[in-house]
Amino acid sequence: MSIKFLINDFYDKLSKTEKKIADYILNHIEEVKEFTSAELANNAQVGQSSVIKFIKKIGFQGFTDFKIKLSEELASQKALKPLFLHNNISSADTIYEATKKIAYSHINSIEETTSRISYNHLNKVIDLLENSKKVVIVGVGASSLVGKDFQHKLTKVGRLVLHDLDPHVQITQAVTADSDDLILAISHSGETKIVIEAIIAGRKNGAKIVSITGSKNNSISALSDISLYTIAGEDFLRSSALSSRIAQLTLIDALFIGLIKRDHVKLMDYITESSSVLRKLNSIK
Repeated sequence: MSIKFLINDFYDKLSKTEKKIADYILNHIEEVKEFTSAELANNAQVGQSSVIKFIKKIGFQGFTDFKIKLSEELASQKALKPLFLHNNISSADTIYEATKKIAYSHINSIEETTSRISYNHLNKVIDLLENSKKVVIVGVGASSLVGKDFQHKLTKVGRLVLHDLDPHVQITQAVTADSDDLILAISHSGETKIVIEAIIAGRKNGAKIVSITGSKNNSISALSDISLYTIAGEDFLRSSALSSRIAQLTLIDALFIGLIKRDHVKLMDYITESSSVLRKLNSIK
């Protein structure tokens, strides 16, 4: 995980002083690689001991270790043409430059998300997908479109899956879920109110809850039995959910392939048969 995403991941757990350090690093990341711990403390207007504690809190052995990793990361980003980051898109960009920035952002999001996956959690979710009587998928906006994609995939291999683009219908579907069922909640922010209400409704009847959210601590993750996380920079054009959607699709594809691997012959027969029927329909004039 990049240092930028690592700091963002810890951000809600930081003290007021630690957030001052985090904010300074995020806003001056190029300069910080040349600083001593004393210089960073002076610029962030905190004590030097606070800087050292912060660095260790986010997972580094010390300030030297942090600077080495930061320098390596920035050098790697330069080698990969860091101008091609979608959150740097401007009105002055050509369509070529904008397209390259979007592509780089998607690639970065996939790499960051897959490097963070807990495969123990991933396998537990696959267990639930395999053994639940029905799956109810909840999510709004771009997350709903990801849910619809997953519904289509799971239906092809014989799973009973409910997902409606109307969030009010999603609430109704969640209310019907019980201890034999699974509710899959998708929300990049992890704070979507109607998704939270759907989870609460399902939990009353004992439904298992799995969530796919952004990496920060959030309400939806806190309400879930198992949480999977996506890492995506959405600083620019946030409402378009460019990178978060790609990261969510990566996770659901991993879950789908994992499910197929549990009973490859049977589930691939379902897919082959449905494809065969569709080809026949398409050939009818």
